[in-house]
Amino acid sequence: MMRVVRENEHQPGPPPALPPPGGPPPVDPEQVRQFQQFQQFQELMRQHGGIPPAPAPRPLWKRVLTSRTVRRLALLAIVLFGLYFAYDYYFGDDSENLPASVTGGGTNKTNVLHETTPKRTVRQVYSHIAQNDRAPNEYEFVCGQFENGAERQFAEDFGAPDCKAAVAKLHAQIDKSVPGWRNAYAEPFPGAELGEVPVGTVAVVSSCQVKFGPQLGEFTLRRIENDQWVITGHRPETC
Repeated sequence: MMRVVRENEHQPGPPPALPPPGGPPPVDPEQVRQFQQFQQFQELMRQHGGIPPAPAPRPLWKRVLTSRTVRRLALLAIVLFGLYFAYDYYFGDDSENLPASVTGGGTNKTNVLHETTPKRTVRQVYSHIAQNDRAPNEYEFVCGQFENGAERQFAEDFGAPDCKAAVAKLHAQIDKSVPGWRNAYAEPFPGAELGEVPVGTVAVVSSCQVKFGPQLGEFTLRRIENDQWVITGHRPETC
């Protein structure tokens, strides 16, 4: 005999799981977290007499760094710094740090490019020859003490094709086994003599009193603008 199943009649199957009788309901972790936060808030309220604690103020340096005005000033400084270097790169004067032999004698009228006594000028020649191995361009400063082609005569007197070669040749002749050789050669004249008061417009400086060689011979100098002295002639000498 066929059994008719009504539409609202459930098919047989396992009954739904029920919590054990008398057991606690399942715990929601989010509710636990919110409850703990509420407890912390109540404790803070109790410690401050029922008034919510004010947030701690930000340190001054943070307020300064996050200031819009400070950020704008920093950006402006970066832009100006970049513009300065761009201008100097494209339009700067490349001759401002070159010796007189490169920039020309006309700059002597407004700038002090040489020493103010004859012996100090000759000392510059000795000093830059002593420094040659440290700075390969020292020859420019040596030859910058000469004018009117006197540097060519200086080179010829030492059997060199040009002033640069003469500087390298003379530097190689310095006795580097002597302790303090660099300073000894760079200071050829006693300090007291460098305080000389030159008379007239022409002077001659001999190297015969130089004790630590190679000696550089005799220099003729003349006074120019701004009380400066330049070398106008050179010749070997026998001491």
